[in-house]
Amino acid sequence: MENVQSVDVAMPTYNAASWLDACLNSILSQAVAGMRVVTRDDLSKDDTLRSLRAWQARMPQQLKVVEDERGNLGMNGNYTAVLSETSAPLVMLTDPDDIWLPGKLQISVDAMRKAQEQFGEETPILVCTDATVVDNELEIISDSYRRWVRNDPGDLNTFRKIITECAALTSTILVNRPLLERALPIPERACPDWWLALVACAFGRVVYLPDPTVLYRRHPANDSLAPIGRKGLRTFSHATKAKERVKFLIRQNSGQARAFHERYGKEMPRPDAEALRAAATLEFDGWLTKRYKILRYGLWFASPVKNIGFILLA
Repeated sequence: MENVQSVDVAMPTYNAASWLDACLNSILSQAVAGMRVVTRDDLSKDDTLRSLRAWQARMPQQLKVVEDERGNLGMNGNYTAVLSETSAPLVMLTDPDDIWLPGKLQISVDAMRKAQEQFGEETPILVCTDATVVDNELEIISDSYRRWVRNDPGDLNTFRKIITECAALTSTILVNRPLLERALPIPERACPDWWLALVACAFGRVVYLPDPTVLYRRHPANDSLAPIGRKGLRTFSHATKAKERVKFLIRQNSGQARAFHERYGKEMPRPDAEALRAAATLEFDGWLTKRYKILRYGLWFASPVKNIGFILLA
């Protein structure tokens, strides 16, 4: 295989002992020169840290375990800590419960090279791909994450669309150093993959590749929820549960938009800043104001099913 630029793989961990070996084997089997995994365990209650130390003892040049006295930082704090420890010009993200497919890294690096040639090496760039959704036993749930969540990757470079939802999945993401310098630290109320995509969309470029490059594992310990409206309109027949999900989604989007506006609002073009400001206060708005903002600023999902639920239950 052709040697690629030096690449760090950022892998924050927490209670990941059950999946760690499979994940690391899939990463290290990529056989790419100059690749290193950088990881930090966030005070796991299982054997994650012990497993990481064993891997580091066997492969000290390919695995760096960050051990410090900062304690449990939470998901976003741990992501920021690990990403801050990387030094390579390109950084791949991964969650320890997912599995890389053969050739994943080369495919993403090739796409990053082309994007940097087109948009400039100083441009913040994020490359992401589709994924195959599997259960804890690796049985396929969906052969396409994009279809499973009903997202449109074509919206990844339209800022007001990416405020509402994002098709960039953590373990498929490759970023360059200019993007990390722009995006870190990741705020507490943001989603790490979504936050990086927002920054790339606002100040650089997002590149989407349609082929799956990872097995995205779904299991009871996942931090993210299954897609709303996954079972169609029948989901909304359970009104209380569906309304709770929509409210959670609004709080998540609103909090992230608020954090983004506080940090970058003055740098944004006026139309994007106005849409961002509208989304930032959505969780506090009344019934009529919410619907006005959704219509006025185009804060729509790609899926009609999601939009129906949003309008009915927001």
